Amino acid sequence: TYDLARETARRIVDVYLPKLQRQKPALRLKAIVNQATNAGVPLTLAHENGDILIRGCSCPLTALINLRPELCDVIARLLSETLELPVIQQCDHGEAPRCGFRLKKPKTLRRSKISD
Repeated sequence: TYDLARETARRIVDVYLPKLQRQKPALRLKAIVNQATNAGVPLTLAHENGDILIRGCSCPLTALINLRPELCDVIARLLSETLELPVIQQCDHGEAPRCGFRLKKPKTLRRSKISD
């Protein structure tokens, strides 16, 4: 299940964001947030302790996540691979699930405006 989900997610990135890997991490992040928001999955970015938080106001995969919460880890790993930054999954799996991911920016990038 994990490998299938990961491969599906990779194909989605390849189809919908084909030029992404040629961009700098800041532009990749903007493209991901814009594409998700345009697809009806609004995401917001926030800064906290030198990290960037990606937050959703809900979870577009609630029905699946309720059964397989580890799928959030698949998304975190895909984000990490795509952005070439460490990503920690911090999704809320409570009564009203919502997406949450923490990007651990290396110190060399902390001064840049990666999310602006």
